[in-house]
Amino acid sequence: MTKHTPGPWTTQEVSNGDIHINHYSGSELEGNRASGNIGVVDGKRGEMNRANARLIAAAPELLEVALALVGAPPKYEVGGVATLSTLEVVEMARAAIAKAEGRT
Repeated sequence: MTKHTPGPWTTQEVSNGDIHINHYSGSELEGNRASGNIGVVDGKRGEMNRANARLIAAAPELLEVALALVGAPPKYEVGGVATLSTLEVVEMARAAIAKAEGRT
């Protein structure tokens, strides 16, 4: 599997209308510092571009759900047995979809 910047990723609309997709590090107590810019989407070009930015920002969560569904990531297995319930994976999927659709 290729390496990518770990999530969560967020969107931030800036004054010129562009939408920055950022990765944040640190806890809420530390103020969640921006640790890197993943990309920039031209938000001035309409709602489709804003929706695309949200979908890109949700990519880490969507990948995590897909991996959980197939039982691939080691953090979801103990001795080769999946440790997440179906309900937990469904809730992860709902949260990732809501983020991609801009409902969070």
